[in-house]
Amino acid sequence: MKKIFLGLVLLFGVINMAQARFFLGADASYSLEKATRGIYKSSGNGYFISASLGTEHYFGESQIAGLRWYLGGGYGRSIFTDDNFTNFNLKLGLDLLIDIVKFQEDSALTFFAGLQSGFLLFTSLEEDPRKETIANNNYIPLYVSAGLSLKLASHHRLELGALIPVADLLVVDGKNGKLYYDPYRFSLGYKFVF
Repeated sequence: MKKIFLGLVLLFGVINMAQARFFLGADASYSLEKATRGIYKSSGNGYFISASLGTEHYFGESQIAGLRWYLGGGYGRSIFTDDNFTNFNLKLGLDLLIDIVKFQEDSALTFFAGLQSGFLLFTSLEEDPRKETIANNNYIPLYVSAGLSLKLASHHRLELGALIPVADLLVVDGKNGKLYYDPYRFSLGYKFVF
């Protein structure tokens, strides 16, 4: 574990040697969600709002490819027929940035793809006839992220993206069986780049 942490610190140190630009962002997401309890499956939807801060780094003279990393947090709500819950998320993400089309010196259409993980806290199940609770259950989800970003006038990014879970999350392990949760998030975001 120490070697992985040291490797990440070293990676971020090398990235910071490139041209780095700090950003502050906000995202609003709609999610299509799937819950599985034994052989029973249900679908639902939800929302998630979050804020993030990080840096983006472009490499070389052409400034076409780069990386960004970010830290953030947010709040979400999931609504199913039988199970409703609220969650709080702390996230860490790393994305590859590739400018597909440059409109001017300071504007571009960018493709991004990467990984996002973090710490997820489910705080309550509401209106659950089985009276199961999930208070203080903590999870470390792993998502693949991808999308398009429109950089305007060097300081503004409008983004349309998706988060796809790599593995199911076990939300409840109660007397009525295990409840697994899969959120597929589609987000619209804005980032101000300093």
